[in-house]
Amino acid sequence: MGFLLEPLHSLIFLLLAWLGSRALGWRRPGRFFLGVLLIYGCAIFLTPLPEWAVRSLEDRFPQSHPAAEEIAGIIVLGGATGDGA
Repeated sequence: MGFLLEPLHSLIFLLLAWLGSRALGWRRPGRFFLGVLLIYGCAIFLTPLPEWAVRSLEDRFPQSHPAAEEIAGIIVLGGATGDGA
């Protein structure tokens, strides 16, 4: 379910549904998919809606500011690079 709710994946599925509706000659579903695709795409790409959603999650927990002498190390999380060897 998470795969389908990913914003870019859902836009691609809406685009494929619209193209499929056009290919089959279904006018009403085609207009529906195109309308949802345009509204959803504009909401994601032209508004700060994604940033607002992330900011609400980030602001839920207070940040801690430890003193410099309390820090024993720093862990940086990131994606894998290279072949992993």
